[in-house]
Amino acid sequence: MKSRIPDGSTPRVAERRSRSGVILLMTMVIPLTAAMCWSKDSNFFEPEPLDATLLPDLDAPIYGQIRPIQGVGVLNSNVLSFTLNDPAGTNGAVPSGIDPPTVSARLANGTAIPLSANGVNYTGSFSTIPDGALTVSLSAKDKAGNTGTGSLSFSLDRTAPNVALTTTPATTATSEADSVRYTVGGTVADPHLSTARLLVTQPGTDAACGTADDVAWPQGSSGGQVSQNTFDLTADVVASGQFSRTFTTYNGVAPGGASRIAVYCGLLEAFDTGKDENGVDKRNRGAVMWRSELTWSRPATSFDIVLGTRCQHFSGFSFVFLDVSTTPAQANLGYTATVTGPSGGLIGTGNHSGNLNAQGQATIQQTIQLFGTYNWSLTAGGVTRTASKVVNSSSC
Repeated sequence: MKSRIPDGSTPRVAERRSRSGVILLMTMVIPLTAAMCWSKDSNFFEPEPLDATLLPDLDAPIYGQIRPIQGVGVLNSNVLSFTLNDPAGTNGAVPSGIDPPTVSARLANGTAIPLSANGVNYTGSFSTIPDGALTVSLSAKDKAGNTGTGSLSFSLDRTAPNVALTTTPATTATSEADSVRYTVGGTVADPHLSTARLLVTQPGTDAACGTADDVAWPQGSSGGQVSQNTFDLTADVVASGQFSRTFTTYNGVAPGGASRIAVYCGLLEAFDTGKDENGVDKRNRGAVMWRSELTWSRPATSFDIVLGTRCQHFSGFSFVFLDVSTTPAQANLGYTATVTGPSGGLIGTGNHSGNLNAQGQATIQQTIQLFGTYNWSLTAGGVTRTASKVVNSSSC
C-alpha cells in the first residue's frame, strides 16, 4: 500500500516480514523541527577578509632623492646619496623589508662604492675614484627577493683647468718713452672648459699681486693708463689651446718730473663647467699670475708754452677761453690751470686739468657772469705761464 509523507517530514524505511515470509519495506515519516534554521552574523555571500601577512610581497624597493641629480653632466663633488624604501604591496601585502647586504653601488667595471646606512638614508663617496666618465649602477633587494635598481651617468671632474704662461713682460724694466707694448701668451687645457680670460691689474695697499685688493688698471690712452685691461680668451683656447695678447701701457710722468714705478699684474684664469651634486655651479678654477715693475721717467725737455685769450658773449653769461700751444709740440702732456676774476664773476670753481692733444694744444673754457679782468695760470711739464683777459661789452 501507499503511505503519505506529510509536508515538512522525513521518510524512514523499516523492514517487516509478512505472513508469507516476504520481507516488506515500510516507509516512516519523521517531522522536521525548527533545528533546520541557519544563524550567521555576516552576509553569507561576503568573502572572508584576507590576512595581509599571508600575501606574497611582489613589489621591489624604490630609490628616492638620488644625488647627484639627473642633469649633472660634469660633477665636481664626491657625494653619492639616496633613500631606499620597501613599499607596501600593490596587492595589499605587508612589505618584507630591505635586505641590507644586497644594497650596492657599483661602477661599470665592477668596482664597489662603500655605502653607509642611517635608516632609509644611504651615503657613499667618490673620493677614491679617479676623474673620468662614470656610470654608477644601484641595486637592492627586499627580503622577498624583489630587486630595485637605479643608474647614474656623468663625468667626474674635480681638477682645475691646466693654465700656463709662455710669454710674459720683463720682471723689471725702465722707460722714458711715451708708451710701452706688453705681450702675454700662454696655454689653457681642460676637457670641460667654460671660460678663460686675462686681466691686467695693479696691487692695492698690500703692494702684492693676486690679492683681494687688486684693482684694474685704468683703461685709455693717456698717461698712467693701459689700452685694455680685460681679454676674453675662450674662443682662442677652445680652438687651439693657446693665446697671445698685446696691450699698451702709457707713461704718466711729466717731462722733468720724478720717476715713478708702475706695477702691472697679469692674471690668467680659466673655469670649467663643474657642478655639485645638487646641480649648483661649482666650477674648478685654474689661475697663474705674472708681475712686471716698470720704472717710468721723462728727461727734462726745453719747450715753451704759448697762451692766448678770447671771450664770447651770450644772453646773461659769457665764455672766457684760454688757448694753449707748445713749442716743440708736447703731445698728450698733462696740465693744470686756474682762472680768477671779479668776486662772483665765475660760474664754478675756476680749476681745470687735462692733457694736451697730439699736437700739444688745448682750449680751456670758463663760464662767467660779470665783466672784469680774468687771470689765467697754466702749468705743464714743470713750466708755468700766465695770461689775462679783460671782458666788457665790447672787448670780445
